[in-house]
Amino acid sequence: TFGPAPGAGEYFTARDNNGHGSHTATTAAGNANGAAEVNGTPLGVLSGVAPRAHLAVYKVCFTVMSGPSAGGGSCYTSDSAAAIEQAILDGVDVINFSIGGGTNPYSDAVSLAFLDAYAAGVFVACSAGNDGPSANTVGHREPWTTTVAASTTDKLYYGSAQLTAASSASLAVEG
Repeated sequence: TFGPAPGAGEYFTARDNNGHGSHTATTAAGNANGAAEVNGTPLGVLSGVAPRAHLAVYKVCFTVMSGPSAGGGSCYTSDSAAAIEQAILDGVDVINFSIGGGTNPYSDAVSLAFLDAYAAGVFVACSAGNDGPSANTVGHREPWTTTVAASTTDKLYYGSAQLTAASSASLAVEG
């Protein structure tokens, strides 16, 4: 890494100190058919996107220990670009990049590293960021990546479907 030296609570390994990296990794490769619960309330059975996938983790961010950004994250562009290039060399199939950026993809070093990944056949998924919902706030505008976002709403939508196979077996689905 070319970034800041790890401070108190940081690790010299790919392990994160605040759970963000672990969160994004388990979303991608979490167990299949695991029971989910929050504060003792069962939420049903869920699965990671690619259970049993092999993960390669590259740490590029550290917690800022002092100054006006204390407690926030610091991710050097050079570290991110180097990690992407290493992932290509390591033969990964997918890069999941949950770090902001990419608002000027034709001059941003990380965006151009993603172009190298795309050219090598690596699928790249990037976070759209935490800004918005106003105009010009989405990150990772590279046409060679898939940019994803999430949102919340207080509205609930329910529906059901009845599927019947040719053998007359049926499956009810609600969501």
